[in-house]
Amino acid sequence: METLLVCQLCQEPIDDHRPSDQVGGKGCQGILAACSIRSVEVTITSEDFVHVLSRINFTRPTSDKQFADISVEKHDKHLRSVAPNIDF
Repeated sequence: METLLVCQLCQEPIDDHRPSDQVGGKGCQGILAACSIRSVEVTITSEDFVHVLSRINFTRPTSDKQFADISVEKHDKHLRSVAPNIDF
């Protein structure tokens, strides 16, 4: 009987259709750091396999809803084009 591998991040089966990779020690640290930022609990070891895109989306801070408030448009910009003209 063949054991079905499951991605630890998206909980979908690892198959030949989507690229997957085995997590190393440094990858585990990155995923665990993202877990603490996202306040979620994921059990992962260096022997687990994850989908490449699932890992990218999980560890990228901008893919999380809590980081959606941080955007360039919301910061106060001081552009020269909107400053009043100076007459020397």
